[in-house]
Amino acid sequence: MLTKIQKWGNSNGVRIPKHMMDQLLMQTNDNVEIEISNGCITVKPVRRRFLSVEERVENYFGKPYEQLVKENFHLDNNDFNADRFEDFTIDSSDGGGMW
Repeated sequence: MLTKIQKWGNSNGVRIPKHMMDQLLMQTNDNVEIEISNGCITVKPVRRRFLSVEERVENYFGKPYEQLVKENFHLDNNDFNADRFEDFTIDSSDGGGMW
């Protein structure tokens, strides 16, 4: 496809047609990576990696996830083991309380 470099403020820009944006699942204001290689300009969409629950908690509280668990469940270093929480079940026979 032939297009034109146009002035955009103090910079220059190339418009990306809607059908190309749709094909790449891109939207206005998405981040892209621009590279020059072998005399060509390459524009690639930057795909965000989804954060785990632990990473989201760490970002929100600014502390490592394990530290937050230890502080809030009053555990010491030897007590932190996710397996110990497998005993929790939901018993619906008396209204769904946790036991």
